[in-house]
Amino acid sequence: MEKEMNFGDIVLDVIREGKILLPVFNPIAIKVQQLIERKPDLGEIIDTVSVDSKLSAAVLQAVNSPFYGLGVKKKTVSDAIFYLGLEESGNVVVSAALSGNFASKDEQIQPYMAKLWKHNLSCAIGCQWLSNSLEKELNSTAFLAGMLHDFGKLTLLSAIEKTKRDKRLALIPITDRLICETLSRLHTEQGFTTLTTMHLPEEYCVVARDHHLPQENLDKEDRLLFFVRAADMVCNEVGLGVSDDVANMEWRETRGRTFSGLEKEILDECKAYIKEKMRIT
Repeated sequence: MEKEMNFGDIVLDVIREGKILLPVFNPIAIKVQQLIERKPDLGEIIDTVSVDSKLSAAVLQAVNSPFYGLGVKKKTVSDAIFYLGLEESGNVVVSAALSGNFASKDEQIQPYMAKLWKHNLSCAIGCQWLSNSLEKELNSTAFLAGMLHDFGKLTLLSAIEKTKRDKRLALIPITDRLICETLSRLHTEQGFTTLTTMHLPEEYCVVARDHHLPQENLDKEDRLLFFVRAADMVCNEVGLGVSDDVANMEWRETRGRTFSGLEKEILDECKAYIKEKMRIT
């Protein structure tokens, strides 16, 4: 345990000392989300996205991916956004703005990055499904909240990659168990710190910090947090987790009872939707 604590402290030192770059989130994605709240003409979304060539290319790459299964590829941002519609366009823009962060040149770290991307995306899909089904006024924030809830793990993985080259760790084997336990123990506070440093809206920072709090300590009025917690549980249940977080034991024990005010039937429908969208059999 002492070695694990020392490892965690060294990882946090790497972050505090600015030895890694923070994740990049294109501010245009936030602008698009804010536009969608007032249901603008699709042309306004197209104009906003088109000013950034990298984001435009990422949107086209996303819409032409196997996820959407298009027979004929879309060639312009305009075609892509008209095909997707207002709400789904916002989701694709958010995904495209974040996707470049989830990569590592380290052979041990890259599989965690890939799993984290899948987990965040599936959680975002589930969170938006819950919002559409139960509380439509949260539609404009639900998808992004799901995408950002585990951002602390992204920062920690980047720091662990950097830390592996630290001479202080010569006698500490960086095992998968050590990585998983470090992610589980530190990711919520680190997520809050990372998103706050990135100047993202407070509701997303709170979700990152509080999504593993015990049920009795939750803000019962924060429905966005409830939806993220529920979607997170469902994703882990269908095998779309990053690691066996200690906190996930709560999810397994809670299954079959009412969770965050959501009935088992709702969770089962959410589970089926996530499996369909993520092509899980």
